[in-house]
Amino acid sequence: TTEIYTLSLHDALPIFTPAVGTDGPEGHYGIRGMRERAGEIDAALWLESTVGEGTRVSVEAPLA
Repeated sequence: TTEIYTLSLHDALPIFTPAVGTDGPEGHYGIRGMRERAGEIDAALWLESTVGEGTRVSVEAPLA
């Protein structure tokens, strides 16, 4: 049985707009880069954002 490690971060600042946050400025990788990096370690990445409530980013990765 593979153990799974879960990391979840919540930012209560209501300033993130998902449509804008997919690519960062030059030299930054934004959400696309986060998803690519998660994929490199067979992890799953979730992003939940609610207007006025903030954003939660969660990653689940198998422990090696």
